[in-house]
Amino acid sequence: MEPRARLSAEELERTEKTLFEQLGNAKTAYYEAKLSVARLNQVALDVGLNIPDGFVALRQAIAIESEARNRYAQALSQFTDFVIRYKPPRDLPGSSSHRPSNEKNPSNGKE
Repeated sequence: MEPRARLSAEELERTEKTLFEQLGNAKTAYYEAKLSVARLNQVALDVGLNIPDGFVALRQAIAIESEARNRYAQALSQFTDFVIRYKPPRDLPGSSSHRPSNEKNPSNGKE
C-alpha cells in the first residue's frame, strides 16, 4: 500500500495545505533575503566595502539568503514528494503518525 493511502482524506488535505503554506512562506523569505543582498550589493558598489560594518552586513545577508534558499529548497522538495511521490513528510507537527508502519522508529530502532 502506498504511504499516502494510509492517510485519511482529512489528513491528506491538511498535510497538503500545511506543506503549501510552508512552501509559500519559504519562498517569500528567500525572495526577501535575495532582495536584501541585492540592495547591500548596490550600497557596496556605491560606497565600497572598506567600511567594516558594511562588509559584515553583506556577509550576514548572504548567510541569511543561503539559509532561506536551503529552507525553500527543502519545502519545495517536501511538497513535491507529497503531491507527486505520495511521500508524507516526517517533520510536520503530528507527522509521526504518517510514518509507514513497516518503517522502524528512529528513536529506539524498534517498529
